[in-house]
Amino acid sequence: MESFKRTGSARGPWRPASIAHRAADRASMTLANRKQPRSSQRSRRKIRSALSACSAVAFAVAIVAGLAAACKPPAPRGAPPPRLGFSSAAFEKQRDLEQRFRSSVSAEELGKFHAMVTREPHMAGTDGSRDVAESIRGALAAAGLNVEVIEYQAYLSFPTTVAVDIVAPIAQRLRVTEPASAIDRDTQNPRLGPGFVAYSASGDVTAPVVYVNYGLPDDYAQLAARNVDVRGKLVIARYGHSHRAVKLHTAEHAGAAGILIYI
Repeated sequence: MESFKRTGSARGPWRPASIAHRAADRASMTLANRKQPRSSQRSRRKIRSALSACSAVAFAVAIVAGLAAACKPPAPRGAPPPRLGFSSAAFEKQRDLEQRFRSSVSAEELGKFHAMVTREPHMAGTDGSRDVAESIRGALAAAGLNVEVIEYQAYLSFPTTVAVDIVAPIAQRLRVTEPASAIDRDTQNPRLGPGFVAYSASGDVTAPVVYVNYGLPDDYAQLAARNVDVRGKLVIARYGHSHRAVKLHTAEHAGAAGILIYI
């Protein structure tokens, strides 16, 4: 136990031995450093020889590559450039297929199909919506496709009544349907319904009106900077620049009692 303590003590006999080992290490390192110049000179000669050989080989390769490039025949004029992922033969087949596809597409036929789909109002869940589905099924079947019409049950909301009135300074009931236009026969369709936002809450609100541009957060921020308070008001917003649901959510967040969206 005593020898163990002495060995672990700072005054134990291991310190001189440790110093001697360190001195021996330094001596060996010094000896190695003294012998280094001769070996390093030989290494430098070998490195120079290797670099010279590599330079000669690289120069020879560069000359051969230059001669090969100079002797390569030029590409024929009008030849299509290579396409990534295609061999020459495969690219020709692909280009022919794409040209055949483009030539088979007719803007006139697309216009006819679009007119067929939009000739009648077809709000989801109505007979018009079913008629559109059957029209599309018939067109796809005529193109040689196997088509199946699948019916889904979904929760939809339809208004029973929609009314907008001005109560001051004059009393006036406003239109909630699109006015008929002589240049747009679709506006004359008697099956057109009133404008509404699906899933809106039922209610009857009478309040002052505040114009909020597109009804976006920045519009409300500009109104607030001008001390215009929209809380408890009916806000009127232009259609566009965002989905109508964004306009409703922003109006509700600003504290508005309701919102009117117009086109």
